Amino acid sequence: MTLPPSRGPPPFPDRHPPATPAAAAPVPAPLTPIRDRDASRIRVVTRNVRGHVRTVPRRRR
Repeated sequence: MTLPPSRGPPPFPDRHPPATPAAAAPVPAPLTPIRDRDASRIRVVTRNVRGHVRTVPRRRR
């Protein structure tokens, strides 16, 4: 899933050369573990006294 061109230039044009097929392939791989992690620990947001937000897995509560 590539970003739409309306977003503007990439943040570091020097770092990644314009190899779109190589750059587009690894993008779905990092996205899926993040979604799986959020699904496994269904985010119960607990705020402690200072207002820091901490996500606690559902099983613990």
